Amino acid sequence: MKKLKVGAVVMVLLSFAFTFAPTVNATTPSSSSEVFRLYALDFDSVFVGQTAEVVDEDYEVYWCKYVIPIVVAVDEEFQQISYWVPWNINGLGWKDAVVNIIERADNFIYKKYGINFKIVGFTTWDSEDNPRWEPGKEMDQIRLEELANELNWKPEIKGKTILAGFTGQPLECCGREVWGIAFNPTENSTKALLMTTNCYWVDDNVFHHEISHILGIPYECEEDDCVMSYKEVYIDFWIEDSWIWYIGANVSWAFVSHNYCPECEAIVLEGVKPYANFMLYRRAPGYGARCVMPVGVFPK
Repeated sequence: MKKLKVGAVVMVLLSFAFTFAPTVNATTPSSSSEVFRLYALDFDSVFVGQTAEVVDEDYEVYWCKYVIPIVVAVDEEFQQISYWVPWNINGLGWKDAVVNIIERADNFIYKKYGINFKIVGFTTWDSEDNPRWEPGKEMDQIRLEELANELNWKPEIKGKTILAGFTGQPLECCGREVWGIAFNPTENSTKALLMTTNCYWVDDNVFHHEISHILGIPYECEEDDCVMSYKEVYIDFWIEDSWIWYIGANVSWAFVSHNYCPECEAIVLEGVKPYANFMLYRRAPGYGARCVMPVGVFPK
């Protein structure tokens, strides 16, 4: 669970202080209308300690679930990673790393909206070490299209199932590092995203951001506290899963929020309707809406 800490609130946890606080433009709008990309942070967050703090938050729970099937594709380079997570000095292998990222992204929106990201399969793909440049396209877009083409990921074949690609190859656009990219749903109906893993406290947000594009959000938001937003917020320290990182920089909301602004929320809730897994409701005083039986079929 993520919790934003500002100013000197957490300074009592530390026996030392940092004095640098760079201003960072973490994201900029995409250079192509065909895709949406999330640029890398331009600095390294610094792990500074750990805390046993656990926070429980109240969520409005929608018991009617939407199940979004996801096939995970990894390239050879990604299969070589060891993914660092708090409280695990040995790191995770690639499959556990992917599950960890997707489940952390899933945790919030499942509790709030009943949207469940369900991994239904794993596969591999052979990413090109030196993909051929194409006029008008950046290298990250070329790699995303390479992924979709190699696995023949076409809507008329794969239906509503989403392809989540993870690569150990660099993703770049306009000379900048990119951490995630997805097709623009208004320009390309291919349900595929591609991302790298770079920083534990950011990776789940990158996945959440990119899959939200596939669910229908055709723009980058500029609102506060929205996972789709490029608007920046200054953060001193970040606490996640009882570990603390010093950041001391401006960071886009897309990297630190799992919320949606009202406009983005409306689009996503419309976009998940084809994934409805339960359709009947029963209302009881004090219990709200609950599903009494599944009548939908698992999306194909």
